[in-house]
Order: sequence, then C-alpha cells, then structure tokens
Amino acid sequence: MSGRNETTESKQLAEMAAVDIVGKRNLVDNPLYPIKWIRERKVVRASEDGTSVVIWFLFRVNDKFLTGEEFYPLTTVTVLLKREGKDKKWNLVSADLESEYQPGKPNREKWEFLPDGTSQKVG
Repeated sequence: MSGRNETTESKQLAEMAAVDIVGKRNLVDNPLYPIKWIRERKVVRASEDGTSVVIWFLFRVNDKFLTGEEFYPLTTVTVLLKREGKDKKWNLVSADLESEYQPGKPNREKWEFLPDGTSQKVG
C-alpha cells in the first residue's frame, strides 16, 4: 500500500464513522439525512510510525426536526483510528463530538467503537 492509499482508507473509514455518529445523535434512520454538508475534513495528528491517526470533520447539520425552523448548527467530530502495523487495516477507536447549541442535546459527547466498528455513546 502506498501512503496515499493508507491516508485515503483511514479518511473514508473515519468519515463513515463520523456520519454515523451525527445520525445517531439526531435520532434518524438514515445518518446522511440531517447532514447539510461536510464543510471541512483534515488530519490533525498522525504518528510517525503510521499506526495512529486523528481526523477532524466539520459538519453543518439540519436540525429543523426539533425546532420546526431551518436551523443549521455546526458540529465537529474528531475520530481516532489505530492499527497494529503499517501494513494492517485501520480500526476505529473513539470519537469526540462537539456541537453548537441544539435544544435537548449536550454540546459534547464521547463515543467508542466496538471491535466490529459499531459506535456507542459513552459520555
């Protein structure tokens, strides 16, 4: 695998996880439904040995379901991925969500991933 493909693989996996978490936060069956658009994504930290990476996403979320109005709070999800070696597959570890005020929802949430990649809220 080239470094570019490894980065692409980790970004795609992290993006799917971040979208899933935003969907669960907004209690919808289709996690893409509340996401107005992904404004930005970037690698914020990567280990020199290529075994861990942190990827940050900035979403604009449509939360009109609770307010009845067009309301688009900014939401960030920061995802940590690790792997046992440079040639191994990436595993989702944890994620932190931060959001502008949304009625009835906390501004910060912590998530962890089970071995099968399923996300669960832990705080």
